Amino acid sequence: MSKFTVMQDTPENVFALSNMNFEWNVRNQLFLLVGISFIVTIFLDRVLQQRYDKDEPPEIRPGGPFPFVRHMFGLGRYLYDYYVKLSQQYPLPAYSISLFRGKIYVVNAPDVSSTVFRHTNDLSFYQMAVEVITRISESSPEARRIMLENATPEGFKRIHSALAPGPGLERTISLATTKVARVLEELAPGPGERAKPVMLYDAVKHLVVQSTGEAVYGPLSPFRDPLVERAFWDWEKAFTSLMINVLPALTARRGHKARRLMQAAFREYFLKKGHLEGSDLTRTRYEDAQNLGVSLEDHARFEATFTVGIFGTTSPSTFWMVFFIFSRPSLLEKLRAEMAAGALTSAAADDGVLQHTLNLASIRSSQLVTSIWHETLRRSGCGTSARMVENDVLLPKHGLLLKKGNVVQMPSRVLHIDRKLWGEDAESFDHGRWEGSSKTAPQGAFRPFGGGTTLCPGRHFAAVEVKALAVMMCLRFDMTPANTDGTWNEPGMYPTSVAAAIYSPVKDVAVKITRRKGYEEGVWKFS
Repeated sequence: MSKFTVMQDTPENVFALSNMNFEWNVRNQLFLLVGISFIVTIFLDRVLQQRYDKDEPPEIRPGGPFPFVRHMFGLGRYLYDYYVKLSQQYPLPAYSISLFRGKIYVVNAPDVSSTVFRHTNDLSFYQMAVEVITRISESSPEARRIMLENATPEGFKRIHSALAPGPGLERTISLATTKVARVLEELAPGPGERAKPVMLYDAVKHLVVQSTGEAVYGPLSPFRDPLVERAFWDWEKAFTSLMINVLPALTARRGHKARRLMQAAFREYFLKKGHLEGSDLTRTRYEDAQNLGVSLEDHARFEATFTVGIFGTTSPSTFWMVFFIFSRPSLLEKLRAEMAAGALTSAAADDGVLQHTLNLASIRSSQLVTSIWHETLRRSGCGTSARMVENDVLLPKHGLLLKKGNVVQMPSRVLHIDRKLWGEDAESFDHGRWEGSSKTAPQGAFRPFGGGTTLCPGRHFAAVEVKALAVMMCLRFDMTPANTDGTWNEPGMYPTSVAAAIYSPVKDVAVKITRRKGYEEGVWKFS
């Protein structure tokens, strides 16, 4: 008998053998599929990978294939906070990240940023700004063409001049602060009424929109309509999704609807000639649009978009300044004492009514108020300065090459919380950093309004309005947290969109506001 057993050709054995062959074939096919997939993945990763010159900023490349997918996911989830996370993990003067269609050079070192700002011809802001504005505004192709053709420093000078220190700016400030004094009256309960919880950020947003809206757009301001005011915040929150512009009526339905409502409101505003009673800024933009041949429909779309720069920074910065002061009783008392001594007068007017008058010039010149304002911006700022590389640029001093077609991003938040620049308590609020003749920011390390020739034109107006609003609130009211233990708990911060320059609070803060003891009666105004 053979020592090898021969399998008999029975039906059962034939079935078992065929089943083994089937399992073997499937296993082989799976192994083959995995092997091919691995080879294709590596091949595509190499093909799609951006090519780097040895002099370009070093690439930050996450583990695994397709790093641009990881970076796109990070930017989508964290917005520009993604740069902060990367920069803390890789503390380099500058680095690169690859996206599907190009590279982003992220610059952290103040001296490198200063060099970038000086290359105004090869590193452009204006073309990029127009691309964003026309996209988010849903402007017509003709309006986009006109804007791109005029995207030059000269084209922006008139807007900057309308907001530069001078008579026009002072008129706008006067209108805004007058409105602030009136609208603040809504915050406190009347005589004999009990204080009710107020959501502080909601209250501040309303104050800013009403006072700034009337100062910029005049008595026919579209934001007098509560529907338009609410629409702005829905639109601002959806800014990033609307800029991506993929089926916005479905992917950002609420924001898209709000955008259309605002555009219609501005169209009506211009048809009623509301701009003729508006600020120098509003009239200047309208005249420029007319001279360039931009249609009324497109100009209304652009104006609706510009409001994100008017309200989107002033509102959260006012909230944080008020919060930081009231949550620090010693700072609150220090501010009240200084203002009472040099800025506030209380006297009966000709009609016998008690009048409390705050001197705006004293507020503007106060080193204490300015130090609180600067620390508020440092602590809550999240803006990012961007430039498009129009031509290859070599920065010899830093040994860095920036190649044409890519983007430079300079996140201010990275600098503002850098312990090497500000000390171990860099992430804490301390207005004392700015007090005293020798206390100044490290060179190039404080950049809340951008840098170079493209500093935010509205920074002068915002500074005065926020300071005035915060100081008057401190002098008129007492404010306590509405929570059970009466403690101030700082809410987290988050960027609402890629357009945000100041973090918004993650959640609102409930407070109880009462008229300050000794100041229950009388009317308030700015001199």
